[in-house]
Amino acid sequence: MKKAEVIKLFTEALEKGEDTGAVRSKVLTAGVPEKEVNKWQKEAQDAFNTKANNEDKKADDNKFRKKADELFARYPHADVFHFTACGTAFFNENDAKNHAKTLKNQTVTPIEK
Repeated sequence: MKKAEVIKLFTEALEKGEDTGAVRSKVLTAGVPEKEVNKWQKEAQDAFNTKANNEDKKADDNKFRKKADELFARYPHADVFHFTACGTAFFNENDAKNHAKTLKNQTVTPIEK
């Protein structure tokens, strides 16, 4: 089995929410060295996580966009608002980060004008 094929199998399993153990067993049975399987599985997992994070960020951007647009209309001097996961908006990123420390989800999402 080639690297691209193995990564594709891992990625498909991750996207379906399936356990990657079956893929791992299949690849090892096909004679791919365990060291390579580990490396390729990590590559697939990292790519999957990056994609998921990007999708989450887009969802957050969309979630806060309407409120940000209302705030930009009210505060035309502002170029960016920093939103915490609870939906509170801040002019200053550090203020948003400090507030986020009090929340379970500590994500701060900047929304630019």
